[in-house]
Amino acid sequence: MSDQKVVLVTGASSGIGEAAALEFAKLGYKVAITGRNQERLSKVLQSLVSESPGASASDFLALVADFEDQEQVEPLVEQTVNKFGRLDVLVNNAGSSGKKRGLADADFFEDFQKILQVNLMAATRLAQLSSNHLKQTKGVIINVSSIADRLAMPSIAYSVSKAGLSMLTKTLANALDGTGVRVVTVAPGPIKTNFAQGIEKFGFISSLQRVGEALEVARTIVFLSSDKASYIHGCTIDVDGGTYGKFGGVFNQAKEVLEG
Repeated sequence: MSDQKVVLVTGASSGIGEAAALEFAKLGYKVAITGRNQERLSKVLQSLVSESPGASASDFLALVADFEDQEQVEPLVEQTVNKFGRLDVLVNNAGSSGKKRGLADADFFEDFQKILQVNLMAATRLAQLSSNHLKQTKGVIINVSSIADRLAMPSIAYSVSKAGLSMLTKTLANALDGTGVRVVTVAPGPIKTNFAQGIEKFGFISSLQRVGEALEVARTIVFLSSDKASYIHGCTIDVDGGTYGKFGGVFNQAKEVLEG
């Protein structure tokens, strides 16, 4: 087994996933990335090679997968381990907000199922498939949730899926007791990404009076994956500029902006 560490980052064709993949690559990790869009994924792959001193294309792997289709999720861990020989970190970042359907919408439950599949079911399956490999390396699972895991957002399915993902971290920590594998949730607040168009107008929600950058979340993910965070386990780390603590007092104002 090579001594060079390996990370699998899902949802890495843009935003937090892309930023995390680049940060891992700069630290010398071999990186496998997933995404639905082949063109965007290829551009990220090029960036990984160009921005990683001493690295070559063989140090990286791009895997196209649509997480709404569970069959496309199944081979990702095996493909990563077959390529690099090991797995040290799994970053469950892929996510969907769906169509934000209400209970009265005819396709509410269909949309609910799709969101849970992408945000929770796929992450759970990847954690299961990764577990034996991570036991060998005393590795880490990072689940990228959201402060929506504790806030009833307009999208019922989104909040439910993120709450499930955060609880997954706690239950996985118990399930992997004594193995040396750590599991941590990262819960971003308002972050500027392609996924959150127009988020800048919500800067007033955070105590820092601004939205966050994908890189700020990515650096937290990398830190939590490192030995410097060796006693952080089974918990949620908010990366939200103080938004959760402040959010309740301005929720109605934020909702008016969102619906306006």
